[in-house]
Amino acid sequence: MYGVVNIIVEKPVLHRQNDRKERETFYKENGKNENVFDTLIDTGIADDFWVCDFCNAQIEVIKDKEQVPVFIHGSYALCTKCLNDYKEKYPEEFQIIQKCTCCSDNNKKEEEE
Repeated sequence: MYGVVNIIVEKPVLHRQNDRKERETFYKENGKNENVFDTLIDTGIADDFWVCDFCNAQIEVIKDKEQVPVFIHGSYALCTKCLNDYKEKYPEEFQIIQKCTCCSDNNKKEEEE
């Protein structure tokens, strides 16, 4: 998986809220196929419940009332242990790292202005 984009989700709760709003707007405008199961919309998953896609451990996203960033590798949320293990085995896959634009501190400052 060379060229995989890795994203740091700085505010995972806000990210999930933004994602849900976008999906709801999309479905309202375009309709939702009854055969599509959208885990974010159809399950009522909590905004602060994140799970590592490699080991299924819950990822802590709130600590001391502050949001803790989550690392997304391709489309997989990773806990710290899996992230470190995978980075050690495949360092070439971690050349591209970006911050999520929907929930980054920079985006929030722009919204407040």
